Amino acid sequence: MTKYDFTTIPNRLDHNSVKWQEIKENPHKLPLWVADMDFLALPKIKQSIHDYADYGVYGYAYVEEDLIKSIQNWEKNQHQYDFSKEALILVEGVVPGIGLAI
Repeated sequence: MTKYDFTTIPNRLDHNSVKWQEIKENPHKLPLWVADMDFLALPKIKQSIHDYADYGVYGYAYVEEDLIKSIQNWEKNQHQYDFSKEALILVEGVVPGIGLAI
């Protein structure tokens, strides 16, 4: 398993971050956002994004079976929960997921 350095936090004040621009303008705000990461991406993730971008053709794609199996395995190991791939609905964020659940 890859160890990750959670102690190195990049300075995002001048890097087009809505969250940190708001803090820069009003330091009394608390930056408690759901999906805005304050840690560097793992090298393997960065390389995968570069590889995909280097292909040069973009569009809609099906989810790969490896991703589905990884999610199923994680749920089984963490929560003893089994489900079929047909029961899995991937969404693009927390808020759309809540809307779908309602």
